[in-house]
Amino acid sequence: MTILLLKDLQSLQSILFNSSYLKFFFCHFSGRLTTHELTIYCMSKHAIKSFSDGLRRELFESNIKVITIEPTMYRTPITEWKAHKNIIDSVWNQTPIEVQEHFDEEWRELYERKTKAFLNISRKQTKEVIDAMINAITLVEPQLYYRCGGFIDLIILWPFSLVPESIQDLILNFIVNHNLFYYFQEYSNE
Repeated sequence: MTILLLKDLQSLQSILFNSSYLKFFFCHFSGRLTTHELTIYCMSKHAIKSFSDGLRRELFESNIKVITIEPTMYRTPITEWKAHKNIIDSVWNQTPIEVQEHFDEEWRELYERKTKAFLNISRKQTKEVIDAMINAITLVEPQLYYRCGGFIDLIILWPFSLVPESIQDLILNFIVNHNLFYYFQEYSNE
């Protein structure tokens, strides 16, 4: 795996360093805050954020700008419940019976409800992300980060990522265990 990664980075190096001016990466808010049942997804976004931060610092003296666009969750084909449900069903059907017995049907139903509620808080205003991309490309001095989201995202989620992890754990566990995603739905598309 490491050898493949190094080979890919060598290929990427020629693209990054032989072209001029602007590079931007999509990171997602999950690059700052790891949430329940999205550990692997969040891990990949943390890696993108780390890579873009490091690359920006390495290229500081050059004329190449490295911009990171960090949207919250937006309504796209990847947030469609039907696609997620199909994946959940497929994985469940391939899971050994001993594991299914440990994670019983009640657990699976709860997982599906949480996932559906989480997907339902996605924003419809994808233009916000497009506007961030346009600003990153057209401004003479673009921001280092473009954080896309609604009012609630900007006043709650982004500051929340600065809270100590032990407090984040308590709050996130409370939200997930009490199915409070439903309450965020009404504010997610403001």
